[in-house]
Amino acid sequence: MLSVLATLLAFIERVAPGERFVLCGTSLGAYLARGIAARLGSRIDGLLRARESSQTRLDQMASEIDVSAPWAHPSAATWDAM
Repeated sequence: MLSVLATLLAFIERVAPGERFVLCGTSLGAYLARGIAARLGSRIDGLLRARESSQTRLDQMASEIDVSAPWAHPSAATWDAM
């Protein structure tokens, strides 16, 4: 999971170096968005995450992502404006 996150972070730096952006993701993408937000939070203008009901495996994978930002808490659907 961390290699996927690292790949996404590298992609963001390649296509939008230093730029601000909005993130959105559903299911696994929501957890990856959470990891990106934890690392690039100062550049994020908004975060939209939608979570499906069966999350057992995704929750296990997401536990590998260090999320320290207070707005990165999971919920059924969130919109967090930065």
